[in-house]
Amino acid sequence: MRPLIPLVLFTLFAAPVQAQLPTSLLDNFNRSDSDALGMTPTEPESIQWSEKGEEVGSGTDLTSEETVRIESNTALLQSGAKDGQKWAAVDMSNVSGYPTTLDDASGVVTWAFNMRQNQSNPEGFSAGEHGLMFVLASSSNDFPGSGNAYAIVLGQDGGSDNLKLVSFNGGYGKEGDFADIIRWSADLSTEYLSVRVTFDADNKTWTLYAEKANGGYPRSDPRNVPASAERGTAQNSDLTGDGQKYLGMLWNHGQDDAAQAFFDDLYVTDPSNQLPVEIAAFRASTRSDRVHLRWTTASETENAGFEVRHVFDGTTETIGFVDGGGTTSQPTQYTFATEELVPGTHTFRLIQVDLDGSTTLGPKRVVRIQPQGVELSALGPNPVGTGQPISFRIASETKQPVTVTVHDMLGRTLQTVYDGPIGGQGTTLSVPTTSLSAGVYFLRAQSPSGITTRRVVVLK
Repeated sequence: MRPLIPLVLFTLFAAPVQAQLPTSLLDNFNRSDSDALGMTPTEPESIQWSEKGEEVGSGTDLTSEETVRIESNTALLQSGAKDGQKWAAVDMSNVSGYPTTLDDASGVVTWAFNMRQNQSNPEGFSAGEHGLMFVLASSSNDFPGSGNAYAIVLGQDGGSDNLKLVSFNGGYGKEGDFADIIRWSADLSTEYLSVRVTFDADNKTWTLYAEKANGGYPRSDPRNVPASAERGTAQNSDLTGDGQKYLGMLWNHGQDDAAQAFFDDLYVTDPSNQLPVEIAAFRASTRSDRVHLRWTTASETENAGFEVRHVFDGTTETIGFVDGGGTTSQPTQYTFATEELVPGTHTFRLIQVDLDGSTTLGPKRVVRIQPQGVELSALGPNPVGTGQPISFRIASETKQPVTVTVHDMLGRTLQTVYDGPIGGQGTTLSVPTTSLSAGVYFLRAQSPSGITTRRVVVLK
């Protein structure tokens, strides 16, 4: 008889995984050009951006023209006549549940943003040098003067210009005051950067994800920077037990007006889902002479719906309203199709409307309706009463001679409305009907590219 072999049972315990806290848009600067950043589009309360510009080493304020502004729906930090620093900060204690002390976070904290600077060799953060910084968490809104902070920085005095996660204590005077936590080894220059940073409070672990591209940001929503773009991970808790309620942007620069820093599409952890409706995608496509709009929201809070605004030839009008999803944390898709549009350049913009009637300016898309040969587009009215003129717009993709005539049901030419060149945006024709009795007629445009016909009905 074989000896009995004791059976040993092993129980496997999985370590708890921190939940990813929800994130929302903090600011995308989609508002009119301004010398000040103003208020974030957050709800229920907007947050005021505080701005500062100082001459390096002196604390002397720079002029308002040399500080921070909005230009072309982007936060722009402009160099000026002096070696200096510009920065802007927001107080995140205005967002309910936001972990202003990182150790208190109930899940994984996320920051995501797009940024760029236009100096081929960003030297760093000493006087006269160029350095780009996004401050993730700081004890003070005076980042260089007194901040105990974590930040993403670009700029190195000597060696490769790496993107780094750093900390500094009591402000800083140069990049040598930074304590490196994570370094992406790529030697960067003027590339467009999409960045995502996470902090897991359970194990004090930071992770940096980043992508670069030329000509545009890799991600319109930087939260989508993938796991494959991880640039490093490290544990650090030097400052995570401190109160750090500020985040913001900073540009260290020399005396040259051409040096600029840009920030856009800022997303942050939003445990209470207080921040505005998140439009994750907005697309416009043409189908013949109509435009189809499609957009997706990542989440919604008290969203009544969306106004669709249309701009053409200097005129702005609301052409529709699409009901919203109220409050939801799930992605929601929306569509809207226009009526027939005349050839030319058309701009469409979404206006998000809350249940209380307040509105937020959304993204816009520009679409070009190209004429195919010669286009005759009815402006109205059609049918038309006898004696009243009817308007048409005629356009051609290329300049060419066009003859426009009116014909009866037998094909007889009754009148010539236009005879001359047409091109580009085209022109509007007024067709008189005083000599026409009630019935059906045809408006015909003849050109070297072909013949286009439109039916016209005249009523008594």
